[in-house]
Amino acid sequence: MHDSLLIINAGSSSIKFAVYAVAGATSDPRPLLRGQIAGIGGDATFCVNDAAGTAHSINGQPTIANHVAAIAALGKLDPTLPQVACFDTAFHTTQSATAKRLPLPREYADTHGLQRYGFHGLSYAFIRDALARRDDVPDTARILIAHLGHGASLCATRAGRSVATTMGFSTLDGLMMGTRCGGLDPGVLLHLMRAGMDETMLTDLLYNHSGLKGVSGFSADMRELLNSHAPEADDAIDLYIETLVRAIGSMIAAMEGLDGIVFTGGVGENAATVRARIADRLTWLGMTVSASANAAHADLISTPDSSVKAWVIPTNEELAIARLTRATLARPTTGDRLHDATAC
Repeated sequence: MHDSLLIINAGSSSIKFAVYAVAGATSDPRPLLRGQIAGIGGDATFCVNDAAGTAHSINGQPTIANHVAAIAALGKLDPTLPQVACFDTAFHTTQSATAKRLPLPREYADTHGLQRYGFHGLSYAFIRDALARRDDVPDTARILIAHLGHGASLCATRAGRSVATTMGFSTLDGLMMGTRCGGLDPGVLLHLMRAGMDETMLTDLLYNHSGLKGVSGFSADMRELLNSHAPEADDAIDLYIETLVRAIGSMIAAMEGLDGIVFTGGVGENAATVRARIADRLTWLGMTVSASANAAHADLISTPDSSVKAWVIPTNEELAIARLTRATLARPTTGDRLHDATAC
């Protein structure tokens, strides 16, 4: 077993990384360094935090091609270094064939691999494991996990397994996000194409200028929108809540009920106002949230008499990757340098 692990977590607008010390097969890997390259696609910044939490910033504009480039670069530096790829889609492989299917001619699934894959699986795996350690969560519980960050999705889980999720073939589907549109009538795209937009223009529109930023006209940051008095900010937040609550209804239907909901991700963990507004729309389920616990970002925010429990659990995708990597490296080697950790 290797003494340390370098974790590289490629997201939609940042690349997070961490170094973990590994001491045995039972205790959790211990973080030594954490950092990220943020603002990819714009004014990127680089910051590292040591084990004591001290931040160290590095000036300059890093150039990021893609996360696969990092694999190639590390392989060039040390061809003998084992590299483990932990796929965000792996958590959702437990879904039924019907849940994964797209309503297109069958040959597109067979020849192009077009299906619903789902994402944020590493975050969902971490939350599943965190819930498994709690005494107040039955093994068979139907839990909705809301990963609400710059990118956002929901996952319906039953007995710790993914039943349905809002993201599909790509990270554009499902919920309205920071700069991504979420679910959109395909006819809108056909209209824009007829109006002269090409693939490059549409890609930029849908990934970088839609969602909260597009509707508000000025920001993808939920904190800024909540503090703004602009009516456009209210419009963006209202639509965000509306699409989210509707999607929650579909996830509950997929699970055939709901025992608890977990809020995670940057918005889910920190925006008490957003959580309160969602809870207000779910009172018909018998769900009630404590205003004081919610404002304090407490671990358990639902009231004792609530029929649906609600938690706020910070996610840790890097630790989820470290756990999977340690488990994968402990297996008998196949001789390949690049391993696929699909056991998420």
